[in-house]
This record gives sequence, structure tokens and C-alpha cells, in this order.
Amino acid sequence: MSETIKLPPDLLLRDRAERAEAERDALRADAERYRWLRTARDWGFWCCHGKDGEGGQILKYGADLDAAIDAALEKDKSVTAPPIWETLAEIGESAPAGTWDALPAELGPTRR
Repeated sequence: MSETIKLPPDLLLRDRAERAEAERDALRADAERYRWLRTARDWGFWCCHGKDGEGGQILKYGADLDAAIDAALEKDKSVTAPPIWETLAEIGESAPAGTWDALPAELGPTRR
């Protein structure tokens, strides 16, 4: 005869919460990889391919693809460039006085 072991409800909730957090973290990592892959520069496409050992190429998938994208993500993060909005703000602020006067207010730089 088998016994049914009853676990305290808080233990069950804690276990479910831990599993949900782990799944959330995995989904977040997948989303970051996907976003990066959609906007990657030169190495985005090439990180998905590998050599087959016989002179040909193979398409990576699963854990191999995740590892390749993660490595490329880290490489991309090491390239330091200011965000595009900062560059555009600098360009706009460096324009000669009066440059923005003919533009409707909502298209020109923020007036402070």
C-alpha cells in the first residue's frame, strides 16, 4: 500500500515560485538573444553557422546556437558607442542658432 505524503502549502508555493522565476529568466535570455539577432551587425548572421569538419558549413541550433549568440552578444556589448539618441542630440545642439526656427515646435529640439 502506498502512502500519500502531504507537503505544506507554503513549500509547494515556494517550489512553484522558484520554477516560475527560473522559467522567467530563461525566457528573458531567449528574448535578449532574439532582439540582438534581429538587430545584429556583421556577426549576427555568421554566429549561427559553423564548420562541419569536412569543409562545409552547418547551421547551429539549440544549446550550440544559444552559446554562439551569447558569445556574440558579449562581443557586441564590449563595443562602446554612445546611444544613437545621444549622438542625434549632439548634432542637433551643434546646429547654428536659428536652424530650428522654421520647423514646427514638435519637430524641433526640446526648448528648455
